[in-house]
Amino acid sequence: LNWSRTPEGVVWLLEHGADPNAVFAENGETPLHVVARAWDVPLAEAMVARGADIERKRADGRTPYAVAELNGNRAVADWLRAHGASPDLPEVDRLVAACSRGDRAAAEALLAKNPGLRNEITDDHYIALHQAAERDDVRALEAMLACGFDPNRPDAGIGKTALHSAAMEGWPDAVRVLLAHGASVHVRDREFKGQPLIWAAEGSRQGREGRDFAAVGKLLLDAGSPVEWETGDEPAEGILEIVAAWRRGSAV
Repeated sequence: LNWSRTPEGVVWLLEHGADPNAVFAENGETPLHVVARAWDVPLAEAMVARGADIERKRADGRTPYAVAELNGNRAVADWLRAHGASPDLPEVDRLVAACSRGDRAAAEALLAKNPGLRNEITDDHYIALHQAAERDDVRALEAMLACGFDPNRPDAGIGKTALHSAAMEGWPDAVRVLLAHGASVHVRDREFKGQPLIWAAEGSRQGREGRDFAAVGKLLLDAGSPVEWETGDEPAEGILEIVAAWRRGSAV
């Protein structure tokens, strides 16, 4: 269930006896936690209707409601709360949740009462910054960056930044916001050794609709991005050609 890629696949699995409370991840995450992170209300309803535990906690103590709040999934968070989920969150999680839903005023009010919350933001909270970049949520990005999130903090996995995430998805607005707050075009991830420009070129090859990778490429180049890909492997076919085309367009 945790790995199903479509709502139809999840429903089919549930209808054929899949356990909605099964735990396959080391962090104790259940399928409902996964739904809370990025899916929608009908899928949460289907899970709960088949016995998913609304109050089941991961190893870090977070319930599906907490995960939904931290990831800006307000619709699922509201539905879970309306169906009995406890709204209690640690103060730092409330700060990140306010940022994730783009409520900068609420976030700043929490910081005014306790400025030290900035120092409690962890790698786990930075997942919310990447999620906002990936979904082009400009309000959430602006709230997080205004409240102390570092746009250049690499993730704990492969060392990508939020600018890598926004560039890979082809979102010019998210890229503009991150650049305006000091995001570096020079950071290279640890696995692919690619700067955000390379990630944008790779994203452009994946046929995502409604994106503007050329605009993203121009923004990154205008911000001084290096164009070389310092990988020890043979560059993927077409990547450097895409970058070269963007360079020609940017020079016009």
